[in-house]
Order: sequence, then structure tokens, then C-alpha cells
Amino acid sequence: LASKYDVLLSSSSQETETFIKKLAQQGINTIIAGGGDGTLMNIFNTIHREYNHFPFRMGILKLGTGNALANLIGANDPEIDLHKMLHNEYENTYRLPLIGDEQNTFFFGGLGLDAQILNDYMALKDTYKNTFASSFMQSVFGYLYTSFFQSLIPKNRFHGSGMIINEGTGLEIDPITSKTTPLQKGQKIFDGQFHMICFSTIPYYGYNMKVFPYAGIDPSKMHLRVLTGPLYKSVLHLHQIWNGSYTSEYI
Repeated sequence: LASKYDVLLSSSSQETETFIKKLAQQGINTIIAGGGDGTLMNIFNTIHREYNHFPFRMGILKLGTGNALANLIGANDPEIDLHKMLHNEYENTYRLPLIGDEQNTFFFGGLGLDAQILNDYMALKDTYKNTFASSFMQSVFGYLYTSFFQSLIPKNRFHGSGMIINEGTGLEIDPITSKTTPLQKGQKIFDGQFHMICFSTIPYYGYNMKVFPYAGIDPSKMHLRVLTGPLYKSVLHLHQIWNGSYTSEYI
């Protein structure tokens, strides 16, 4: 399908950086990336470090694990999608807002239990790599197995404390009425113990899990969520969390 195009296979972030520089020097304006959210964030961060603007259009082939961004734009069969992109038949486009600091950019992130589950999941995939259970452990079932049998058991569970202060033009959204209330600059949003703090500019976290239902409504803002209180209450409403309809005093 892509015999007239350059196909570059990267095995490290350093190789990705070399490829990005090479493509920019050649005046290439379109990149089609095959991989998951980690691959895409690696590309975004490489571009962020090298340029003060985004010099490429990007296409995405759904070849990762969670595929949050790929699912958002409607990516499906990689071969069919690649054929459409190469023949300018692909109509789904999305202007992606990114969160960033001096070194990194990303479309979602988190700390606490969120990061713990992800690290445990990556370790699980490495443990079962090249075994008969590899495909199972790299699926949503492996993610849930990691969550319930490793990260969420009391002796391993993360507990933290912190404070969040609004420094921009934030809004508080009532989950029942969807009414918005402006936050004042310098206003304290949260101060206390938490299990997880997470934020995103896209609604999905991975596996079509709609953890951030208000993300994307305003491209200049991210959806911030803080998880406190008894975890079992969230677990009991996992289906509602998945489809973005769950509301609770603890989230």
C-alpha cells in the first residue's frame, strides 16, 4: 500500500527524534503514526522539544493497546485506514489540544492510583511477553486484572495528599445540571487526601473508557478529576464510569 512512501520503524525515543528531524528537514508535512497513545505522546514530545509549532499533519493507525486517541477520531482497521489516508479519502480530523510544561506535552495524565495501575499494567505485559497469555494480558482484561488483583488491594494501594490551585480561567461543572461556575484565579480547588488526580483534553482514557466526559467541550481547557473516599463505591459503578455517566461526591 505504501510503496511510494517512506516507512520508518522506530525502536526507541532516540530513533523517533532522529526521524522527526529528518522528516522536517525534508519538508515532509504529513506523518502517519502506527502505535498507541504512548507512541503518539513520544512523537508529540519530540516535536515539542525541537519546534515552537507543530510542523506536521498526523494520521493515526490503531496499533496500540488502549488507543484512546485513535478511538476518539474513529480509527478502525489499520490497513483500511492507511489506504484511505494515502488516497485522501479519510474525512475524520481532530484538532488536538495538548497539556504541557517546559519539557513534555500530553493529552492526558495523572498521578497516584492512575499512574500506579499503568506502571503495574506495563510490568504485567512485560512479564507475560512472548507467552501463551500475552494477548490476554495486553487486552482490557489484563488492565482490569492488574487493577483488581494488584493495584487496588489494600497493601499496594496508593494514598496521597495534595493541593490544587486554579491559575487560569477554570470552570466548575455541576455533574447533575451541567451548570458552570467560574473559578477565581488563585482559588483553591482541592486540599486533602486522594487516591488519584487525573486530567485530560480528550474524553477517553483508553479502551473507550469515558473517564473525562467534559473534556473537549472547550478546546482551551482540560477536564480535571480527583478521586477520594471509599474505592469500593467507584468499583461498584464501573459500568457508569466507563460510559461517562457516573457522578459522586467522591469524584
